[in-house]
Amino acid sequence: MDIIDIKKKSFSVADGSEIILRETQSTKMVFLPTLINDPYRSTSGVRGKIVFLKKGFKEEWTRYKEVEANNMKAGQWTQLELSLDETQKLLDGLQQCNLILKNFSVESSRYSFWDEEEVIEKNKADQIMSLLSKQDTLIDELLDTENNHLIEKVFQWISQKKDINQIVSKLDSLEIDDLDKVNSVVGLTKLKRVLSIWEDNKNLQQSEKFWQDVLKENTWILSQIFSTPTVLIQKEAYVGGKAYDNKGGGMVDFLLANPFTKDSVLIEIKKPQENLLHIQPYRELHPPHTNIVGAVSQVLNYKLSLLSKIDGIVASSFKQGKNIDFEVVNPSCVVIAGRLDSLNNQLERNSFEIYRKELATVTLITFDELFDKVKSLIDLLEKN
Repeated sequence: MDIIDIKKKSFSVADGSEIILRETQSTKMVFLPTLINDPYRSTSGVRGKIVFLKKGFKEEWTRYKEVEANNMKAGQWTQLELSLDETQKLLDGLQQCNLILKNFSVESSRYSFWDEEEVIEKNKADQIMSLLSKQDTLIDELLDTENNHLIEKVFQWISQKKDINQIVSKLDSLEIDDLDKVNSVVGLTKLKRVLSIWEDNKNLQQSEKFWQDVLKENTWILSQIFSTPTVLIQKEAYVGGKAYDNKGGGMVDFLLANPFTKDSVLIEIKKPQENLLHIQPYRELHPPHTNIVGAVSQVLNYKLSLLSKIDGIVASSFKQGKNIDFEVVNPSCVVIAGRLDSLNNQLERNSFEIYRKELATVTLITFDELFDKVKSLIDLLEKN
C-alpha cells in the first residue's frame, strides 16, 4: 500500500510528499509532485521535479542546489537515468496523484492506495475534521437526542487509549468553562439516554428484571432518592446468613451504601405497572394494594435479617476473601413500584400520600417520580 501526504498551498495548488524512485544508504532519487486544480482556467494535472539527494553516513538527506538550465554553457548537458522499475514507480505516483485530484481535488490530507483493487482511501480522521470545519451545524446534529450516544462513544474510546495522558494533555488549551461545558454535554447524554429508555418502555409489560438491569447500569439514578450520594455494593444481595453475595437465600434487589457513613441501603424493585391502591375504597380512603404492602414488608424483613445476621455474613465473607465495604447501623429501606400518574383522582392521590408518609422507616417512590428527577436534572443542565 502506498501513502501520499498532500499539503495545500493555495486555492488551486498543493504539494505532495516525495515519491521515492531510488534509495541507497547514501543516495536517493525522488519525484516531488505538485497538484494543480484551477477550475477558473480549466487546468487540472500534476507537475513536478525529479530530485537527486546525497548524504554522508551520519548526515541527513541534503538536497543538491538546483542546476539552472540558463546558466549552462554550450556543449554542457546533464541526465538522470531511470531504470524500468524506477520509471514504473514514477508512472504509479503520477497515476495516484491524478486519482487524488479526481476524487478530492487539492485538499490537505493523507491518502492510501491499495494495489489489489486500485482503491483510494482518504484518512478517516481527516474526513471528519474536514466535515466539522465546513459544516457548523454538524456538531449540533451529533448532539441531537437521537445521536448523542456518539459523543459518549468518543469519550469511551479516549478512556481506552494507551496514550490517554497525551490525549488529556491536549485539553490543557481549553478554558475551565469549556471543560465544564464538555462535562455537561457528557452528563446530558447519559441523562437523556436513560430518560429515553423510560419513555420507550414505561407503557410496556417489562419484567422486574428489566428494570433491575436498567437501574444496575445506571445506579446513579438511585442516588436521586436521597439527599446524599450512594454507591452500589451488590445487585441481588443475599441477606440471609452466609456471604452477602451468596445465591442461596433471600435476595434484596439492591444493596447500596452511603460512601461517607458506610451505612447500608436496601432497595426493592417492582414494576411500573404495579397497582398502588385497591380500586374499591374502604370507607373514605383507598387502602394500599396487597403487592405494595407485601413489598414494604419484604424490605423490612430484609433489614431485620441483615441486622441479626451481619456478624455471620462478615465472617463468611472474610473466609471467602471478600471485603465488607459497608456498615449495618440502621439500614435505609426503599421500595420502587408503580406510577403516580396511574392514580385517577385526588382521593386516590391523597390515599397514597397518607399511606407512604406514615412509613417512617421505608421510602416508597414510584417509577415516574424517580425518572422525573432525571428530567429535572436535564432541565437544570440545559438551562446552564
